[in-house]
Amino acid sequence: MSVKIRVFFLLAILISAAVFPAESYAEIRLEGSWDEEAGKFTLSWSEMTNSSGTVAYILERAPGIGNLDTDSVTLIPGSDRVYEDSEPGTHEYRVTATDEEPRTVVSGIVQNRYLGISETRGNAERFREYDGEGGHLWGYGQIWHIPFSVQDISSVNIEVYRRGDFMEFRDDPGARDSDGYWVSPGEPPGGYDPVKVLRAGWDVPLTPSGETQSVSWDWRDESGVVQPPGTYYVFFEVFDTEEVKRDSGFKTVVIPKPDYRNFEVAPISEDNPVSVLTYQSNTRSASRVLICLPGTEFIPAPDDGSMDYMDYGFTYEYVKGEPLPVNPVTEEVEPGRIIRIMEPGTKPAGDVSLEWDGRTQRQGGVEPGLYRAALTGRSALGELISGEFLVQDIEVEVETTGDEITPKMIFRSSVKAYPQPAETGDVNIAFELYSRSDLTLEIFNLMQNKIYSRRVTDLERGEHIITWNLRDDSGNRVPPGLYFYRLRAISGDEKYQVNKTLVVVR
Repeated sequence: MSVKIRVFFLLAILISAAVFPAESYAEIRLEGSWDEEAGKFTLSWSEMTNSSGTVAYILERAPGIGNLDTDSVTLIPGSDRVYEDSEPGTHEYRVTATDEEPRTVVSGIVQNRYLGISETRGNAERFREYDGEGGHLWGYGQIWHIPFSVQDISSVNIEVYRRGDFMEFRDDPGARDSDGYWVSPGEPPGGYDPVKVLRAGWDVPLTPSGETQSVSWDWRDESGVVQPPGTYYVFFEVFDTEEVKRDSGFKTVVIPKPDYRNFEVAPISEDNPVSVLTYQSNTRSASRVLICLPGTEFIPAPDDGSMDYMDYGFTYEYVKGEPLPVNPVTEEVEPGRIIRIMEPGTKPAGDVSLEWDGRTQRQGGVEPGLYRAALTGRSALGELISGEFLVQDIEVEVETTGDEITPKMIFRSSVKAYPQPAETGDVNIAFELYSRSDLTLEIFNLMQNKIYSRRVTDLERGEHIITWNLRDDSGNRVPPGLYFYRLRAISGDEKYQVNKTLVVVR
């Protein structure tokens, strides 16, 4: 089946030494199309409007980009206003028309590109949502596919660059070669390191002509680290079998910020003893929900910190921007307003749900009322989701029941990790014990895989610090991201554990 890529241009520039009245305004319209099956580019142009007498048309053709005003122009008479070009390559065309008056009109420039790059598209394996207007893809950390094709058998080199590097490179006069093609940003005058090499030119099989190919990028760099949100440029460079450069180009790919949407809750009633909380996430993330007393207001935390709640035994560790409970009367932060923190663990992108049974953190019941729930979370890079927490009211219509328990008190004070975020060196995990205990420290990555463990026996009552050198059990430095740590303590017949998070950055 013939596949045609149509490119229409409605560009006309009137060149004249005099100003003509509106009824004598003259123009010509030039358009071109590439027929992949026939392997040729066909140009056609309209008659000169408001012409006087016989009109002479001349078609100008030049290889490369931006060479129509150089010596590479070929003048081709065009009395029948149609021209077919079957020579592979990148060319630019322009038509000049002159009538007997005489008046001269020059059309806009039409390009026939050796390289064709289609619109990028996301992979349906990851969660997506269309906005209903432009088909915008809402996604984070998903796989992008960039389709492309070439006119003849070629070697194609494809690299990904950061926006700042590419913009700086693009503004350099040496960014284009003598044929008008972009040079690689990784070569002079740029010399920038690509985020990722998607296709290494001659190291992979040659690309056949005419057929649409596709290259994929999962938003990771050469080390496998997911890249932060922002705009990236996918750069293409094409060479023929004689290693002559025939074209180059680029496509932009935008990584949106991690985001939660459509946070909804169900009431607790006699018919529905459990409240189902649902939301949508565009990335794999570790979320948590703070459930607080009726009337609670929230403010974003100005800095990282922690607070104990439910009298003792429970600690809320937060990062800058996460919700802090505020008393609506005193307008002061009040940790005692937190009655439950639910952390469902790491969930993939998509629809997420969790349940609240109407109990407090100590498994006690609650009275009827309009309880407040704040949703927050962090992505694989440790970024705060949405940049702002989401809040909903959970209506409890009936009194709930529970068997309130008192946690075993082995840790005398909050367990804390510092520095946070960690960049180099060690992470210190500080705690205080009520009694002599045996401890085990375990570190897990975002996929819940245990990467490190350490056991310390016979620790005395008092303050202690266990260090982690940011390496796994094999001695390899861990990549940046969000990690979970679990501190288990055994003192006589009593057992207790604390589960918390820490962030590692470059």
